[in-house]
Amino acid sequence: MAGQKKKDVALTPFGRPADYAEFLESLKSRVQQAQTKAMLSVNRELIRLYWDIGRLIVPLARQRASSSSRGTRGRSASIFALRASASSARRFR
Repeated sequence: MAGQKKKDVALTPFGRPADYAEFLESLKSRVQQAQTKAMLSVNRELIRLYWDIGRLIVPLARQRASSSSRGTRGRSASIFALRASASSARRFR
C-alpha cells in the first residue's frame, strides 16, 4: 500500500461522504434481500413440515377407514381413494 495516495472524498455540509445516500440504499437493499431469503427459507421448512404431518396422518386414516368400513365394497372404495390421494401427494415432492 505504500506509494498510494489517499483519495479525497467530497463531503456534504453535514460531514458525510457525498455518496452516503447511495451507501444507505445499498445497505437497505442487502437487508431486504436477506429478509426475503429468510422468509423463503421459513416457508420451505413449513411446507416440509406439513407434508411430513400429512405422511403421518395418511396411514392412520387408512387404518381407520378399513376398520370402520362395513362390507368389502365400502372398504375397497375407501382404500382406493386414500391410495389415489397418497400417490398424487408423492408427485409433488
